[in-house]
Amino acid sequence: MAEKSILDPQVAEITTGFLRKAGFSDLSEEMQAEYVEKIGLEIQRRIGIISLEKLSTQDRDELEKIMAKNPKMSDAVLNKYFKEHIKNFEEVLAEELKVFLDEYIKMLKSL
Repeated sequence: MAEKSILDPQVAEITTGFLRKAGFSDLSEEMQAEYVEKIGLEIQRRIGIISLEKLSTQDRDELEKIMAKNPKMSDAVLNKYFKEHIKNFEEVLAEELKVFLDEYIKMLKSL
């Protein structure tokens, strides 16, 4: 029985598109799912890092307090917070993810 993915559905979609672009579409479904999970978790980690770097100190402190009260905050709620507190959040994120994925593809092709 397959484990349930902990990836945000949007991240899973980005990761699946990335794998196609990188030429991994010929892998078995099981291997693709494994790569989607691993790369997707790295993308989620980077989204968190990028987002925290872009927040002001005051907004970071506020988020810390909110998360202390609700440690199981959903990705949707976090993304909403980031969109409200980071100017052009989606554009910044898209640009950062493109750089990461392009670098990842180069690394994979060099193996």
